[in-house]
Formats: sequence, structure tokens, C-alpha cells
Amino acid sequence: MRQRYFDSAATTRPKAPGVSEAAADFLDRVCCNIGRGDYQSAYDAENVALEVREKLCALLGGPAPQNVIFTPGCTHSLNYVVKGLLEPGDRAAVSTMEHNAVLRPLKQMERWGVSVDYLPCSRQGELLLEQVEGCLTERTRLVVLTHASNVCGTRMPIEAVGKLCRERGIFF
Repeated sequence: MRQRYFDSAATTRPKAPGVSEAAADFLDRVCCNIGRGDYQSAYDAENVALEVREKLCALLGGPAPQNVIFTPGCTHSLNYVVKGLLEPGDRAAVSTMEHNAVLRPLKQMERWGVSVDYLPCSRQGELLLEQVEGCLTERTRLVVLTHASNVCGTRMPIEAVGKLCRERGIFF
């Protein structure tokens, strides 16, 4: 029977060549936690993590490898950003096409005094870019915008929104 896999938004299947082997090698060869011991396997684990942090920092233009953190997945990462960055009185702006992994923590933050502005989209799920600038205020601290909707497939103009955010010093 031929298998069909339709949950690629949650994980990747099949894995890219070499991923499974590299994970198995790490589990078999290193298999320890970073910073938990004064022995070679602990140093090996730290070196692997540092190498990945350095590569990600270079790829994403980050300030330093120590600013790269690992999380169990995107939902945890989004919670860290939303709940770690926003304070009462701040504003966040999101499109109406965002995933619950973004909307749920923002709903919690609203109860704690954060305001959320919803960037308008067309009926087809396209961001109405000409209206975005008017939604950004001096209190807007964060804009979260999906790159492509996993519901209707529309792509958001992240380059243009990113430029607006950079000009105003807003995290994007």
C-alpha cells in the first residue's frame, strides 16, 4: 500500500537526506546534555550545539551565537517571543490569517494589558498592505506575520512589512 502524508505543516516527511543518520549518530555517539558534566561527551555535545548556533547566526544575521536558542518547536518559540517581549501597555499587530500558535498567546497577553491590532486581509486572505502602515502606532512593539497561509495558501508581503517595521524600530 502506498503511503500518503498530508501533515507537512507540522513536520517534514520524508526527512532531508542525512537528517535521520545525523540524529541517530548524535544519540549513539554523544548522548548527553550540554553543560552537565566535565567529560568528553559533554564537550562534544556543547561543540555540536555551538556549531549549529554559529551557522544559524550567520544564516539569519543574528548578533551572536549565544543569542540563538533551541526550542521544541515553533509554538514554543512564538510563546517565548510574545510573552518575553511584550509588556502591559505595548501593542502587537498580526494579520487575521495567523495560526493559533500566535493568536492564543496574544489573547492571553491582552488579559495582561497588551493591545492587539489585526492587520486587515481581503476575502482571499491577502494582506491589505496599503492599510498596514495606519495600524502601526508608536506603541507597536511587535508585528507577527505568517509568510504563507497553511489554510488558503496566500503569501504575505513580508519584505514590505519588514521594511516598515525596520523603519519604526518594531520587532518583526
